[in-house]
Amino acid sequence: MTVSIYFVDDHKRRQSTREGRLQSVVRIGTRGSALARWQADWVERALRKACPGQDFVQTIIKTTGDIAADKPLEQLGGRGIFTRELDRALLDGRIDLAVHSAKDYPTDIPDGLMVAAFPCRGIVNDALVGRRGERLRDLAENALVGTGSLRRSAQIRLLRPDLRFATIRGNIETRLRRLDDGMYDAIVVAEAALRRLGMTDRARQVLSVAHVLPDAGQGALMVVCRCGDRRARRMAALINKRAVAACVKAERTVLCGLGGGCRLPLGVHARIVGKTICLRAAVVSPDGSRKATAKVVAPASQGLRAAHRAVDHLLQRGAREILDEVERQQQT
Repeated sequence: MTVSIYFVDDHKRRQSTREGRLQSVVRIGTRGSALARWQADWVERALRKACPGQDFVQTIIKTTGDIAADKPLEQLGGRGIFTRELDRALLDGRIDLAVHSAKDYPTDIPDGLMVAAFPCRGIVNDALVGRRGERLRDLAENALVGTGSLRRSAQIRLLRPDLRFATIRGNIETRLRRLDDGMYDAIVVAEAALRRLGMTDRARQVLSVAHVLPDAGQGALMVVCRCGDRRARRMAALINKRAVAACVKAERTVLCGLGGGCRLPLGVHARIVGKTICLRAAVVSPDGSRKATAKVVAPASQGLRAAHRAVDHLLQRGAREILDEVERQQQT
């Protein structure tokens, strides 16, 4: 845990916490994995630059997803398994800001909390890491690919219907170790995670978003705080990137419009070029046999409207039938 001490002025020393104690430090909550710590460190550095003289400290919070790392996500309660404990720590006043991967945070934000910033976004692509450095086309017939994402397996089946898929959980280091131990022929992970952890020496294929659309918010960081904490809100606003926020909000709006769950075989990507936002989305059946797609181009200021149009297009093209089939399969 990183603890940094700075001298602060008397005004900041007089600021108080919800419990009434004198408090100048801003407490940043994070999960304890190497990737989560990288993300929290990045946010802390950005905040220090934006708020010179302010005192920050990181607090590690263990989440359900970290404790039960071998269980399928749907058995643990879905997308919120990596965020609920951090939400509670915010609401209890134990931390002031929480740092998340935007793709992990549910679309239904708890009462009393708000998304305060989307401070950065890295590469959004997925990457296929073969045990022997294979590319997707080079994998043997019926090769076993590890991924915990229905979105990834469904889209890859469109390209290689012969492949087999098995669930894999755990942090990036654990997944790579299981790959090296021969449990899988290849795994699929976020390219941003590999780069942030300095694992760019791994032979891998970065999958084009033209073929495998990412998860909503993939590659982006998200900062959450209490609605009533004006100090935390002001600080977070200083590191918010408007273009990143517009794209991630549009992607999350598509996710929300289709149900918001972690097991949706939905890929979605928004990007701003000049004064235009282009949003692409796809819902693919788990066996890769059916696909509903949407592409919406709109003024950059109308990202949410573009997202709603994308949802309408997906539903008109059969997305609801695919999602209903997925839900029936999960219940059996």
